[in-house]
Amino acid sequence: MRFLKIFWPKSLYSQILMAAAIALLIAQIINAIFLLGSLRERGVNEAGNILMNSAAIRLQADGFEEAERPENREDRRALRRQRREQRRNLNAIGARNLDYYQTKEPLILSGFAQDDALSERASSIMSTQVIIGKGPIAMLPQTLKGRAFKRQNQRYLRSPNANLPQEAMIISFQNKGQWIYAARPIRPLSNRAIWALIAQTLLLYVILLSVLAIIARQISRPLDRLKEAMEQFGPNNLGQEIDSKGPHDVRELIDNYNDMRARISALLSEKDVMLGAIGHDLKTPLASLRVRVESIENDEERAKMIHSIDDMNVMLNDILMLARLGKSNEEMQKTDIASLIETVIDDFSEQDENIQFTPSAPITASVKPVLLRRALRNIISNALRYGGNADIETAANDDGYSIIISDNGPGIDPQKLESVFEPFERLERSRNKISGGSGLGLTISRAIIRAHGGEIILQSDNGLRVIITLPLR
Repeated sequence: MRFLKIFWPKSLYSQILMAAAIALLIAQIINAIFLLGSLRERGVNEAGNILMNSAAIRLQADGFEEAERPENREDRRALRRQRREQRRNLNAIGARNLDYYQTKEPLILSGFAQDDALSERASSIMSTQVIIGKGPIAMLPQTLKGRAFKRQNQRYLRSPNANLPQEAMIISFQNKGQWIYAARPIRPLSNRAIWALIAQTLLLYVILLSVLAIIARQISRPLDRLKEAMEQFGPNNLGQEIDSKGPHDVRELIDNYNDMRARISALLSEKDVMLGAIGHDLKTPLASLRVRVESIENDEERAKMIHSIDDMNVMLNDILMLARLGKSNEEMQKTDIASLIETVIDDFSEQDENIQFTPSAPITASVKPVLLRRALRNIISNALRYGGNADIETAANDDGYSIIISDNGPGIDPQKLESVFEPFERLERSRNKISGGSGLGLTISRAIIRAHGGEIILQSDNGLRVIITLPLR
């Protein structure tokens, strides 16, 4: 089973052809077993029938020889005609190509198995006990391998594509108190039959697999288009409807996909409308509330209220940003990655933050600059907030490039390295902007990185290490 799993093709098209090829091979093997068995059985019956008929005619000839000479001329002519007919019969069945051997006691032949069906039939025809068996030629007594036996053996060898006979049929019967034996080689399987079977198999393979390949292609081509559409399917690209082609089941599958795509597109459109309404309905009263708070005379209370309103605005903007990532209209642009990182670092320059940037060889890639800057800004901000510093490196390879951001902070519990990407998941439970943030920074960053076809992972070892990998597309 493991061997089959390793070499079993992955695509539906190849699996259909492979399954048909294996089924055809099994069928041909079974057919070959029956066919070759039939040919062997034919050779056995041929040799057995010749021996049986020869023995019967020999007994009849012995009866003619023992018959008294008729006094009547017509009877003598009839007897001569019978003897001539007997010789013609012997010639017709090849009985003259037999060596007869007589013994008073039955021979014990090892390696020969009695053929009960032929023996019973011969006994009923000849009205005497007859034993017919089959065994290897090598086990035959030399007395039964006379000139006639060797001549018949050579005759088989002279046949086109013949093999050397390996088995023989032997007959024994009683006559006048003696046991009479004769043997005949069994016609061997011809190489021509084997090659004909191989040619037949190859012809069936060509015809069947050619027709099946056309049919399988008609089935798999719509599925390939569906697979490509599903691979491209995502928040940024819902793709186009697929033409409903192929067998009935495949058409139903494509129709279901098109219906699903239409429903998702409608849901995303409704979501955008809802987000626009939320942004308008919440930001407007927040702005109004900010104006009213300005009139509060107590400076301390006014500052707290303004800070809370700012936090609400930041959280609202982050939520809307996360929800609208899939509908970003920003185009991909060829961008120098080192320059993009430096523009992000410049945003922190006025705060005199501890940021070190070590660029590698120049890297140019297609990205959405605004979104990628937002992701890097969130990660660098976290590194400065919790680690006090941010060391940034870049590295490139044949498949893509990496951006590594490290800090010297306390790091994160290894069991929580994945959970920190969940929305509103913060190791610092305070909602204070200075200490805890909104809890959406890493969530937004990962969504942006994945929208670029990349991935982001965290490593906690003497601080936190954020590794961003992106494709060079």
